[in-house]
Amino acid sequence: MGEPGLPSQVWRFIARRLREQDTSSKIFLSERFVDENIIRFINQALEREGELEEFIDLKDKDSLSKIIITLIKENLPIEDLSEVLNWVQFEYLCAKIFELNEFDCRIHYCFKESGKRFEIDILAYRNGVILAVDVKHWSARQGKRSQLLKYAEKQDLRARALIQSDKFREDYTKLYVKQVTPLIITLYDESMQFHNGVPVIPVYKLNNFLNSFDEYDLKTYYL
Repeated sequence: MGEPGLPSQVWRFIARRLREQDTSSKIFLSERFVDENIIRFINQALEREGELEEFIDLKDKDSLSKIIITLIKENLPIEDLSEVLNWVQFEYLCAKIFELNEFDCRIHYCFKESGKRFEIDILAYRNGVILAVDVKHWSARQGKRSQLLKYAEKQDLRARALIQSDKFREDYTKLYVKQVTPLIITLYDESMQFHNGVPVIPVYKLNNFLNSFDEYDLKTYYL
């Protein structure tokens, strides 16, 4: 692990690059005008991911994820990461957190049921359990708390449609899926909430939730 505060320094540097449109999104690993500790941290992140490159492009999701994974492992507060990501990057970050917890993920899973088209942001599979995830790139603090019940109900409907879908049953029949649980992830909030058994999880609590979700009384559909 790097010296105290280094993950935060790295993220502030990356966040500045992501925010400033006039600044190149490419970090050259030989840059002379960047703190050598930051460059070393990024270089080590690439090395741990099995790739050594001349530069990393922050606009490339795979490249950015290599740094994000390392920052998460270095215990950088997750909300520091998520608040400067756009919705596509935020969605990708959520998928990476699932993968770090040994879930297999499919992003933007589309299917039809009863003549209607549905899309689920992330399907996360582990040990016979599917989490059907809706990712909301906003905070319940932003006056949207009252909308959470509506979104929870919609995600519940998607989960119900999912288990009835022929496409889903065909795609997952060999994995012996036993149950599907709807889930919503938000950018930031003070606490975990449940709406009719559908969990609404702030992203910074997602990792803890995934380590203990068997302990909660969740809305679950069994196959």
